[in-house]
Amino acid sequence: MLNQRRFTPTDVRDKFEARTGSWVGPFSVLYIDNPVFAGYSFSSSGPRTTQEEYGQDLYEFVQQFYKLFPHLLSIDLYIGGQSYAGKYVPVLAHWIHSSRQNAPTRIPLRGLYIGGPLFAPAVMFPENFEYLYNVGAISKHQRTTGRKQTQDLVDRYLKGELDPADTIRQIMPLIFSTQIPSYDNYVTGEKVDFQRITAIMTSDRLRKALHVGSRDYVTMNGTLFSQFHSDIMSDTRDKLSELLDAGEYKVLIYSGDVDVMVSVAMVEAALLATPWSGRGAYENSSRKPWYGQPSPTSNRRPLYGYYSKTSQLCRVVVRGAGHQTPHDQPAISREMMLQFVHDDCVGVMTT
Repeated sequence: MLNQRRFTPTDVRDKFEARTGSWVGPFSVLYIDNPVFAGYSFSSSGPRTTQEEYGQDLYEFVQQFYKLFPHLLSIDLYIGGQSYAGKYVPVLAHWIHSSRQNAPTRIPLRGLYIGGPLFAPAVMFPENFEYLYNVGAISKHQRTTGRKQTQDLVDRYLKGELDPADTIRQIMPLIFSTQIPSYDNYVTGEKVDFQRITAIMTSDRLRKALHVGSRDYVTMNGTLFSQFHSDIMSDTRDKLSELLDAGEYKVLIYSGDVDVMVSVAMVEAALLATPWSGRGAYENSSRKPWYGQPSPTSNRRPLYGYYSKTSQLCRVVVRGAGHQTPHDQPAISREMMLQFVHDDCVGVMTT
């Protein structure tokens, strides 16, 4: 995501609304189909399935992008993503950060943001049962049994008794054993509509705009997923902690409060186990309510969620959102990004 210029949120809103009659936004967003063989992406070689491999590819892509569009080097760059991007985002940001330490680079990285991120699976997977127990979807026995079985598998993996692929194959049935309508959103029961996504992305209009010709679009690549079994258990906490401690980058980690796939409890467990200098302060921090502006017909301010700010880390829990937070709460997600880019975290413009 490229921040087009320094701005105040209200200033941008007023100008866009006056010109277009609707609020569009101040960002330019570049989407990357990753890993290769997902979406429209393709390669003459096999898939890149390790942090070193896809990190190198992503970094080379960024370098080539700025060679083609050098005028964008004057604009702040934010790297972000959702869910499994808990691997990709810290890895790419760390490649850029490392290049700055080893040689001068002009890549204008300003921050990173990740939603519902899977970045420390061995820590996070056993916490999967906490959310379901707290909302009453499983019993104490189910929580205790599921957590113990998952932790046992994780411990065997950490001892080297199970390889990553076997660990995933045995953990997944435990995690997805509960008969709830959706792991994306516990309240609405909505799931990702892959058919709708495919219909949009393969429409003539999109194909022409993306210059993909007749190339196939892959919404869900099961073969590729199986090739990533080893990477699923990989951890990016070391890279995230180095980025946080560098003091050069803003970091936003957000969650939906009704996300079961990567619940708030799972993300919290990983953050509290991330070895950065601000971990103690984060552990002792207090979360504050995040309110929006009152509507013209009411003085009551809507509750958007909750947040805390610890050094470079902005932690946000979005109310009424599941794993697909921008889909479930688009207006709040937009405001979250505006405030993060402008003020380093949320809560400043609405308190």
